[in-house]
Amino acid sequence: MIQDKPVISLGHDFYCHPDHCYLVREWGRLPSVLFKVYKERKPPLSFERSQSFIKTIYSNTVWTTGDIAYAEDPFTPSDGEAIAFALDKIYRKIESLA
Repeated sequence: MIQDKPVISLGHDFYCHPDHCYLVREWGRLPSVLFKVYKERKPPLSFERSQSFIKTIYSNTVWTTGDIAYAEDPFTPSDGEAIAFALDKIYRKIESLA
């Protein structure tokens, strides 16, 4: 997405929205999605909108000192508040693009 290339999502990530990428929720649909990407050769989102989305995500990324996978170094309450605040800003920006 950053390089203005089509993105095919096989999962449920933050960017998995039909406006942002090509979604594959069932394996049986993968061949038709691949054909569509090959035929269209472009992302579903305009370059300007995808860059705006990426800037919004990056500017609201919360860098923490810990890794949630390790119990000995958990998130602090302020980490949680920062993440919640960032997610709220991201969702508001996405809603304004729709």
